[in-house]
Amino acid sequence: MPDPDNVREKILSFIAKNPGVHFREIQRQTGTAVGQLEYHLYSLEKGGLIRGRKDGKFVRFFSLSAGSLENNLFFYIRSNRGREIMFQLLRGDIREDKIYPKNERKRQETLVILDELQAAGIAIRTVVSGKNAYSLRNRDSVIEILLKFRESFVDYAANNLINLFR
Repeated sequence: MPDPDNVREKILSFIAKNPGVHFREIQRQTGTAVGQLEYHLYSLEKGGLIRGRKDGKFVRFFSLSAGSLENNLFFYIRSNRGREIMFQLLRGDIREDKIYPKNERKRQETLVILDELQAAGIAIRTVVSGKNAYSLRNRDSVIEILLKFRESFVDYAANNLINLFR
């Protein structure tokens, strides 16, 4: 039987290197049985080393040794809509009046995520010509964090986009 501390360290290390990773990915990459992984994640969370955050049908796990900006950033980068919005913000400001003008549902979803990004300290909202505009609070820090963890992205297109900002 494997040493529980060694298995736990392996899981903790994987989460630290891949912030925002979900249960099945941890299970696949560490080769840990489902029940064993549940036990260790519970123990790590109870011990204050990691935190799970619900994202739709997934729970995303983060190391508490990382900064809150880093964890908040990866919470959004790991979801499709959040990633799309983050990359738009990396390219420049997003004006509220230009967000899906013909699709109210998508527009509202985007505005909710932008407000969440603002509450998380990632984005800021300013008024430009009487319209709300969103931009990254600290673009250089965001790029630095993305570059630091670029290997954790399975999405190679995301890596290519990050390379544009180097």
